[in-house]
Amino acid sequence: MLIHSDDLPEGPIGIHPKTPQRSGEYLVRRNDLSTTLKVFISRGLIAEYYENKGLMYAATETSAPFLDRLTAEYTSRLREYALWVVDTYGNESEPDLNHLMIQNFKQWGGDSYQHSEILRER
Repeated sequence: MLIHSDDLPEGPIGIHPKTPQRSGEYLVRRNDLSTTLKVFISRGLIAEYYENKGLMYAATETSAPFLDRLTAEYTSRLREYALWVVDTYGNESEPDLNHLMIQNFKQWGGDSYQHSEILRER
């Protein structure tokens, strides 16, 4: 959603180009995100907590100084687009987000049946 935002309704121009078979990126990046969250948690940059919706993550007080040191244009765009994703989809449930992804896999260049079965298992 962050880097291919133009695949979503009324999304801004994507940070990465629309490549063929990009639907597989969702599954790969989901696993990468889990690993990355563990690293940031271990460094005190992200806090992990539980809510009725499930496991949640939040920036800590040390996150802002760390992020302020990242000044590349690419990083600035990621931050801007992350705000758009949260504003647009932050209140959606995980099942609703998975439904959105499943509906769009074919458009994004992938085998929608294969990927939708993987998503349903999660």
